[in-house]
Amino acid sequence: MKLQICTRKEAEVLPGRPDWAVISITDPLSAFGPAKLMPGWHAIHRVTFDDSDPTVDDPDLHIMITNEDAQGIVLFVNAHSDLEGFMVHCNKGIGRSQGVAAWIAEHFNIPVFALTDNDTEFALDPRFNKHVYEMLKKHDAPVS
Repeated sequence: MKLQICTRKEAEVLPGRPDWAVISITDPLSAFGPAKLMPGWHAIHRVTFDDSDPTVDDPDLHIMITNEDAQGIVLFVNAHSDLEGFMVHCNKGIGRSQGVAAWIAEHFNIPVFALTDNDTEFALDPRFNKHVYEMLKKHDAPVS
């Protein structure tokens, strides 16, 4: 299993991979709507929520990841665990996507891989969204 994190802009130019699944995270107030991903991906799961955390951000001003969002991501990942990899993106590839990637990496005990100019591996950015990660852990189910 491989894992790739990237920005929305990078995700929109990647050619589809028939043996990979995508988790596409969109900003709720995006003027551009959902990411325009290239055809050919095995499966795409789209979710919309802000890069926010209720411990520091006002939930009345931000759209947080919901229990349903977290359950949907967990179910999607488990349903596609036989694929070669997952690509996860959000707008900047830092907060939400890395929160999801941190959970996937832990869930499957795999390294995290970033889309960079020289395709190098990296450690998660310390700014990854820990609330997103914790929500996914809360709804995690053991891999069968």
